[in-house]
Amino acid sequence: MTAPRKRFDRDDWLTLGLDLLSAEGPDALRIDKVCAEAGLTKGSFYHHFADQATFLEALVDHWRAVQTDNPIADFDLEQFDAEAFERIVQEMIALDMHLELNIRKLAARDPALAAKVAATDAARLSFTARIYEMRFGVDPAMAQDIALLDYGAFSGIVMLRPDISLEDRIRLYTIFDDMLKARFAEPEFRRKIAPRPCSP
Repeated sequence: MTAPRKRFDRDDWLTLGLDLLSAEGPDALRIDKVCAEAGLTKGSFYHHFADQATFLEALVDHWRAVQTDNPIADFDLEQFDAEAFERIVQEMIALDMHLELNIRKLAARDPALAAKVAATDAARLSFTARIYEMRFGVDPAMAQDIALLDYGAFSGIVMLRPDISLEDRIRLYTIFDDMLKARFAEPEFRRKIAPRPCSP
């Protein structure tokens, strides 16, 4: 006897949407395409989302949770040390690069989505600046500048080399980090950060 299929809930639709966006880009997010991939009817889709616009807004919110808010929530700034810093570096390096690229392609089509992506970028910059402020003991303005350089490199690599491997991302990050360590002292720790590959 075939086991009953797991109920396809709202988060399942959003996870499927991010998978399709990562693999095929914004055009894969048509309702008929998403429903076909889910093997479900449009009625099931509309049970959770009023229309495609509602789905896309929820999708960008889900992207922010998966690629930004959840990793940040796991990082306790009160327990800042070498191990914690290494862990957050691993998580950020392992982010889905195709999703990062395609979420921006999607946002370029809709001002409301673009505002959500801009707010996520601002949250990432703020968090990164706090890390650099604590790590190097620099003032907030300098920490924000370092964070902007860091995040600009991250975003630029996504656009220039969307298929860049995890190994190459680690190698380039290590070069960038070595340059920072040559410029700034590390009052809290001096242990060399050596990111290890981990699952996205």
